[in-house]
Amino acid sequence: MECNKFYTITEVSKITNVNSVTLRAWQRRYGLINPKRNPKGHRVYDQSDINIIHQILNWLDKGVPIRKVKPLLLSDETLNHDVSNSNEDFTEVSTIIDLLLSMNRRKIQSYLNEVLKNYPYHIFYNQIFKKIQHKLKSGIIPNQEFLYDLFVNISVDIFKSIISSLNKQNTESVLIISFNYDYLHIYHDALTLANQGYYIDFLVCANANNLTLKAYLNANKITKVYCSHNVTLNQKQKNFISNLDNPGILLKKEDMMMGGNE
Repeated sequence: MECNKFYTITEVSKITNVNSVTLRAWQRRYGLINPKRNPKGHRVYDQSDINIIHQILNWLDKGVPIRKVKPLLLSDETLNHDVSNSNEDFTEVSTIIDLLLSMNRRKIQSYLNEVLKNYPYHIFYNQIFKKIQHKLKSGIIPNQEFLYDLFVNISVDIFKSIISSLNKQNTESVLIISFNYDYLHIYHDALTLANQGYYIDFLVCANANNLTLKAYLNANKITKVYCSHNVTLNQKQKNFISNLDNPGILLKKEDMMMGGNE
């Protein structure tokens, strides 16, 4: 990248895979970045800001909660710094568990929305979401089956809302197809792709054939397809996918910054 070049918040979001809402939160709430303003008052970022964002992401990937990152940025600590006990500081996990135990849907939804503003989705999924899933399957939490279903239900509602918002700014379309109704898995994949700049379309295609699907793709000017599944496909389903033979049309898991898979 060129020296002394400035980037808009949209450009930085694409470069770093951190959405604009989170970038603003890191500035306003945590003082982690300090972009300049152009003559119109819009935020502009230079290469040093982008470097700091990558440092923040590296610390988050290592399990450091967002509120603990600033002292590390200001110190001489390197990414080799021992953060083996940092998971104890992810209070978001215990707070969400406590809210689930209260069964107050509005409070749970409101808090989850705030957490998702503070963390890029792949960090949220790996460092918070999966740990809550694990705790809700541990056998030590009362009514855990009900609370797990409640957590999944609220999460899917929030993921839908975020995808709808991102679809207003994303352009290149991807059709997410699935052969089952595991909506949590489908929306996890969808939100991962939406955060990479794709406009998301869905189709649970238990009865679709290749000709019908290709007609749908052409009618809606969709150039990419992703198959979301967490079960083994049968031969008919495998044939369905392999027969989508347009070069480059199929996105694979290795093409995505999945942020962890179940």
